[in-house]
Amino acid sequence: MERDFGPDLGARMVALSGAAPAYVFDLIARHAIPCEARRNGTLRAAIRSRHARKLAATADQLLRRGAPVELLDRSDSARATGTARYAAALLTVAAAI
Repeated sequence: MERDFGPDLGARMVALSGAAPAYVFDLIARHAIPCEARRNGTLRAAIRSRHARKLAATADQLLRRGAPVELLDRSDSARATGTARYAAALLTVAAAI
């Protein structure tokens, strides 16, 4: 994001996307939406190897900022999602959302 949009706007866009889960949970609470939402973390999954490489670069960027993320390989992604479809996934732990 920062490469494409510059350090200021890129950083704000990253922060906005990181805050999205908390915003959704706030909407659920504010509007008393009946659902089974759980704060277990979020996954950003990659189906192809080339996407997994981009996801790894994103993980590196987030880790440099101190974000509580973990890059999951194919087998860890399968355990987390119940499917072997994903080449990798980026887990943002629940405490951060």
